[in-house]
Amino acid sequence: MYRTTKIFVKEETRLGRYFADLSEKTNNLYNVCMFYTRQVMTGVKKTVKTENEQHVFDVIAQALPEINKIKEQTYENKLAKGEHPTSPQYRTFPTEEKWFLNWYYVTDILKASNNVDYYALPGQVNTAVLKQVNDNWKSYFALQK
Repeated sequence: MYRTTKIFVKEETRLGRYFADLSEKTNNLYNVCMFYTRQVMTGVKKTVKTENEQHVFDVIAQALPEINKIKEQTYENKLAKGEHPTSPQYRTFPTEEKWFLNWYYVTDILKASNNVDYYALPGQVNTAVLKQVNDNWKSYFALQK
């Protein structure tokens, strides 16, 4: 059996303010990821997109060349070191058939677009939040069936 201890931290303390700030930044990143995925999901099927959908598609269109360039450079660097990497898997623009943005894709977009919410948190927290969003979407679609 595991034992747990509850620790209450007053928000007025330095540690309490840190936890509140971290929670707010985590929530912002979660919302950004949900927003991007939702806008792509609804916008990919439309010919005339809303302003929000168009913004997300523009961000993706701007980020894709940089993302693929980084993937190519990484591949070439590994080859130069004498490693035997698998060929790079380039990101493609979302289509009606393949529109879902997995957490790898969203990470690449947020890095390439220098998203403030992404860089406001430690790397492990970013990864955990994006994986949680990914799992939530997968669960949602599983329940729709």
